[in-house]
Amino acid sequence: MESKKMTPLTLLIPSKLGLESLTAQEIRDLGYLDLEVRNGEIEVKADAQALVRLNIWLRTGERVFLKLSEFPAHTFDELFEGIKKIPWSEFLPKDAQVHVFSKCLFSALMSDRTVQSISKKAILESLKKVYKLEQFPETGVEFKIHVEVLHDQARILLDSSGAGLHKRGYRAEAGEAPLR
Repeated sequence: MESKKMTPLTLLIPSKLGLESLTAQEIRDLGYLDLEVRNGEIEVKADAQALVRLNIWLRTGERVFLKLSEFPAHTFDELFEGIKKIPWSEFLPKDAQVHVFSKCLFSALMSDRTVQSISKKAILESLKKVYKLEQFPETGVEFKIHVEVLHDQARILLDSSGAGLHKRGYRAEAGEAPLR
C-alpha cells in the first residue's frame, strides 16, 4: 500500500512583542523545527497533529492560526476573488457560524467593515457552489476567519484556538466583585 505524503500546513502563532523567542523555543521543544520567527509572530510548517499539540501545550503563544492563503489585494474585487478561491468546504461545514475579523494597515483597502463584508460574501459564495444552498443557517459551530491586509497583501487565517491560549485553565471564571 502506497503511503500518501501530506503537504505541511502553515501555522501562525502570534506572540507578545519580546516573547517571540520564548514561544519559538516552546515550539522547538515540542519537536517542530521548521519555523520562522518574526516581530510578534512565529510561522511553523507542520502537520495537522501540530495544530492540536500547539493549542494544548503552548504557554506563551496567544493563538494558533491556520494560514489558508496569501495574495495581493489592491482592490476589493481582488480580495473577493482571492478569498473565493480558497476551498472553504474543506474547513467549514454547511451550518458553520462564520465570523470575519479584519485588520487593514498601509493598504489601499482601509475600511475594516467593507473588508469583513466582502470576505464573508466571498466565503458564502464559495460554499454555495459546493453545498448547493442559497441561505446558510449558521446554527453550528463558530468559525473565526481573520483577514489581514498589510501593504496591499491579504493574508487569510482560520483561528483554531477558540478562546485565547492565555485564558485557558489558570482560573475559574470571575465571580461577583467582593466589595460590591
